Amino acid sequence: MPPLLPRKESKAGGDEHYALGLMAILALLAIVVTPLEIMILQSVAGRPLEMASGTVVRVVLISTLLPLAAGMSLRAFIPGLVARIERPIALIAKVLLPVAVVVLLVAAAPAMLALIGHGGILIAMFIFLSVGLAVGHVLGRPDRNHSVVLALSTACRHPAIALSIAAANFPGEQFGAIILIYVLLGAIVAVPYLAWHRRQSRTALGPA
Repeated sequence: MPPLLPRKESKAGGDEHYALGLMAILALLAIVVTPLEIMILQSVAGRPLEMASGTVVRVVLISTLLPLAAGMSLRAFIPGLVARIERPIALIAKVLLPVAVVVLLVAAAPAMLALIGHGGILIAMFIFLSVGLAVGHVLGRPDRNHSVVLALSTACRHPAIALSIAAANFPGEQFGAIILIYVLLGAIVAVPYLAWHRRQSRTALGPA
C-alpha cells in the first residue's frame, strides 16, 4: 500500500496505529508475496515474467520501512527536535505534494487520454477498486475504525512496486500514465465510500 495512505485513513476516522502497523506488515510481506504473485501471473499469462526480490526490497526500504524507522527513532530519542520540525515539514509536504501531482498530471495527460479510449479500462479499474473497498470493509468489521483502514488499503496499490514490475517485464513501454489513471480513479471512487462511512459513524454515535 502507498506510504501516504495511513494519513488519509487517519483523516477518514480510521485507527492511526492500526493503519501504520498494517502498512509496515504489508511492506514486509510484499518482499515475499510479490515474486509469488509474479509466478502465478506467469502461469496464467503463459509467458515468462520476472521481478527480482532485491528490487522489491529496495522499493519497500526506501519508500516505507526506512522513513518509518527514522521517524520512530527521532520521536523516541530526540522528541524535542521532532516537536520543533514536525509542523514545518508537514506544511512543506502539503504544499509540494499537490504541486508535484499537478505537474505529473499535466505531463501525462496526453498519454492518459489515449489509454482511456472508449472507457473499457476505466470500467475494469472501477470494478477492481469497488470490490477492493467492499472486501476490505467487510473484513475489517465489526470495528468501523478498522474497516475504513482495511477498505482503503485493499483497494490501493504501491505505485513504485507496480512501475518496477512493469518496467522489468516490458522495458520498452511507458507505464506511468496507466498507474496515474489508477491512482486518480482510486481517489475518486473512495469519495462516496468515505462519505457513507462518515454518515454511518455519525449515526452510530447518535445525538451529542
